[in-house]
Amino acid sequence: PAGTMVARFALFNADTSGEGQPDLDLYLANADGLLIQRSESGGSDEMITMVNPAPGEYRLCVAGYSVPGGSANYKLSTWLVTPDKAADNLKVNLPGLVYTGKSASVAYSWSGLDSGKRYLGMTHFLNAGAVEAATMLEVDTTDPLPSFRFGRAVSNKRK
Repeated sequence: PAGTMVARFALFNADTSGEGQPDLDLYLANADGLLIQRSESGGSDEMITMVNPAPGEYRLCVAGYSVPGGSANYKLSTWLVTPDKAADNLKVNLPGLVYTGKSASVAYSWSGLDSGKRYLGMTHFLNAGAVEAATMLEVDTTDPLPSFRFGRAVSNKRK
């Protein structure tokens, strides 16, 4: 949909089963069938992420690169992060004033997440109403000890 900040499609080895160890890959094409992204790592830990994707239709294909026994069971995980999906259980603490060229600390915390799930979100950092930078946030509660990763998604540095 229009306004999507992040679209992500992923497979995980932990969510894939079959005879031997299936090696699945992901392919993403636009509505015309033109391949625009692929993920072909060994095993079935595959991920395609689009930041600020153009609105429209896309085609996602899960392909068996190596599938002993001829079939595999898998769970395809998908996330579409849009501004209207605001999280009331995510807290972001940051300084009230930040200076260009200086470091600042940002703290993230969350509560009430269901165990056994993976979450994806994005925070925007604004300067005079315009997005100056954005950070993707991933929380994985499928492990007894939840993990957290973040990555810079957008940076509009001024010259």
